[in-house]
Amino acid sequence: MQSKSKQLFFLIFDIFCFYLALFVSLAIRLRGNFTAYIYLLHAAPFTTIVIFWVLIFYIAGLYDLKNLSKKFLHFKLFISAILLSSVFSVMYFYVVKVPSITPKTILVLFGISFAIIDFILRQYLLKSFISAQPILNILILGRGSNVKELVDFLGENPQLGFKIKIHIEAFNENEIEGLIKNNNIDTMLVTSEFRRDKNLSQHIYKQMLLGVDVLSFAEFYENVFGKIPLDALEESWFLEKIIPKNGFYLFVKRLADIILSLALFVVLIVLFPIIVLLIKLSSWGSVIFSQERVGLREKVITIYKFRTMRSLKNTEAKDSLFEGNELNLGSSQNLSRVFWFGKFLRKTRLDELPQIINVLKGELSFIGPRVEYINLHNHLNKEISYYQIGTIIKPGLTGWAQIHGKNSNTIKDAKERLAYDIYYIKNRSLALDLIIALKTLKTIFTFSGV
Repeated sequence: MQSKSKQLFFLIFDIFCFYLALFVSLAIRLRGNFTAYIYLLHAAPFTTIVIFWVLIFYIAGLYDLKNLSKKFLHFKLFISAILLSSVFSVMYFYVVKVPSITPKTILVLFGISFAIIDFILRQYLLKSFISAQPILNILILGRGSNVKELVDFLGENPQLGFKIKIHIEAFNENEIEGLIKNNNIDTMLVTSEFRRDKNLSQHIYKQMLLGVDVLSFAEFYENVFGKIPLDALEESWFLEKIIPKNGFYLFVKRLADIILSLALFVVLIVLFPIIVLLIKLSSWGSVIFSQERVGLREKVITIYKFRTMRSLKNTEAKDSLFEGNELNLGSSQNLSRVFWFGKFLRKTRLDELPQIINVLKGELSFIGPRVEYINLHNHLNKEISYYQIGTIIKPGLTGWAQIHGKNSNTIKDAKERLAYDIYYIKNRSLALDLIIALKTLKTIFTFSGV
């Protein structure tokens, strides 16, 4: 069973549990007066909100198989999604009057019933996936940090259905055929390093003729992690994989940027007096600060944000410089200077609202790689190969790397963020942009911004 099919199973189970919980809650509430007619009477309006429940579960990451093995994280996400979905349901029935039903008490019973039933069935389904035979028995031919990362990850997440049976760092043509037969290998993952060797390629080709699927390690890694393995990158990879997007995509994205910016501008006008007052009450200094960053094709742009840190030496210029320490973004010195309301602005991403000016000017998009500090960008350009590739598209207020919680606090973090940015550049589409937008809502509503 493919990973996508497993995700679909969880979706189907959730919908099944939704209607089963409705049945249970009505049976408890009405007891002897419960009939099939009453159930159908409630099922119709509840069908409307099931769409939003599924959407909230998706945004929360409850259909991401990688989260299922982390029991505490899964439980935390599950409870948060249940509470948010319940609040939405109450609001929905408060606004939309359904004359034939009174769902107030039912909603409480429904939320409790669904939480118990769905959590139990999810645990059962997870155990079934873990105990089932793997989808693929894999032999990996390659070496490097990305290979080790994949081997360790698949070992820790058996619910994905992939089992690394053999990991070979040096090819031996006399042993490979026996290893494949004795371990029932279905698939070989081969890194670009070994693919370039013509002699090895001939032996790998023979295994393909014997029925073994031979896949690119880089593509498999990309599908599992949603990022590009940096070990596989070279100039020819970019020339082959980075394809210019068509005019329709660019037009729709720009149109969406303008419409959303104008809508948020109205929100900014409403919230501006409140934010100004709370910033002034929290810390001395200007409300909005400007800062030069690296934009499209490494052009320097000036962005605007609400100030979230205490000023240094009563100079806003100094404060602007230190609003993000350019060579050590994660320094405890800077984090300690974030005042209480500044923390709220950061967690909800409201500090970035003034950047809608940059979006309207066409300097930023809502979705794209993170807009970087000039000194930090120059520093990382020297330390990380191909780092400047992130500037071939417009930077964004949110993006694929940002929703995965990747920031450039260290060189290692910057490399990780680059892997996600390159994935977005390679695969960007309206569908991927929608996914990023939905996942960003999770960041806003769970106060998990940085």
